[in-house]
Parts: sequence; C-alpha cells; structure tokens
Amino acid sequence: MHQLFCPDGTSVEDTTLSNLSVEEKNQALNEVLENLIEIVEKNGDSIIDTFGISLAADGSCQFTQTDETQRLRFLADIYGYASTDELSEEEKSKTAEEVLTGSAADLGEAIAGD
Repeated sequence: MHQLFCPDGTSVEDTTLSNLSVEEKNQALNEVLENLIEIVEKNGDSIIDTFGISLAADGSCQFTQTDETQRLRFLADIYGYASTDELSEEEKSKTAEEVLTGSAADLGEAIAGD
C-alpha cells in the first residue's frame, strides 16, 4: 500500500482523515476537490468533467464511446499514447472495469510518488 506523506513525515490520512466517519471523509475529500477546481479555473484552465467510462443501471462499468475508433482513442489517452497504433492487444481488449480499476491503482501509485 502506498501513502502520501506531509513534510513532517506523517501520512495525509493520519493527519486529516483517520478519525472521520465515511460521510465526513467524503465531505473532506469533496472540499479538497472543490478547492482544486477553483485553483485550476482561477489560472485559466478547465476541468474535463466527462470520462469515457460510465456506470450502467445494473452496476457494471461500460465504455461511453459510440464506436471502436473512439474507444481506442480513449484507451490511448488513458495509457498515455499519442497514437492508437501504440496500444498493445492486451490494452485494446481490456474491459471498462479493468481500465477503471487499473487507472485507479496507477493514480494511487503516482500520488504516492512511486
């Protein structure tokens, strides 16, 4: 497991979230995101509020693209490729849930600095 550390060596969770209920943690994280969005927008940038994967009524993940070319472009963006030709067969065949789960794990590692 990876952790994000404050300058004093304590983990962010230790200093901000460990004693909170789930609802309080969600509220705290939402406030952080709101502040982040304000900073981004104040500096002339914008937040992309659409994502190429959505949650279906049955709880499953699904790609939102309407054709294969758009789905491959989304995958190339997720994996950091300039061209869809760079995608491996394994990357091309991933389900929406596999992509989402993998992206979340990669984000956690990036935040932790690994």
